[in-house]
Amino acid sequence: MFEDSPSNPDDLREDNIIDEVVSRVGDLWQLGDLRLLCGNALDADAHNIVLAGAQYRMCITDPPYNPRLVALLAKAQRWFTSLSSGRSDSVLSIAQEYGLASKDVTRVLYLAFRAPDLVEKFVRGEQPIDLGVKRLLAMAPLPMDWAEQRRVLGFEH
Repeated sequence: MFEDSPSNPDDLREDNIIDEVVSRVGDLWQLGDLRLLCGNALDADAHNIVLAGAQYRMCITDPPYNPRLVALLAKAQRWFTSLSSGRSDSVLSIAQEYGLASKDVTRVLYLAFRAPDLVEKFVRGEQPIDLGVKRLLAMAPLPMDWAEQRRVLGFEH
């Protein structure tokens, strides 16, 4: 991340920063007295790596999932349930209710037909790192075949 990085973050100069930053699971950064780990906040070993034997007074973590992505998938399921139960009579009625274009509602609705194991992986944050809301919406409609969904979305290599 930094070339010849000073140990004190206050001493960081613009010429120390390189253009391309790449972080991978397991990377540990020392930022002055702070340690930052790219890892799973639910993993006890990750906490042990960061603490290095020290006791902590505060631990700040990010959720192990993409909340925007999970919310999008929940919205797709909610809208599909609304249509299939008769609460909403059309895509147009949902679009009008939410102030959206029908094509945008349709694109979200396509996401209601995901393989059940993929839903679990999204909720646990186990989707490919580059698979976020924008990319998922751009890929809609997804194939109806669950094996093909796994392949297209990058869950099987």
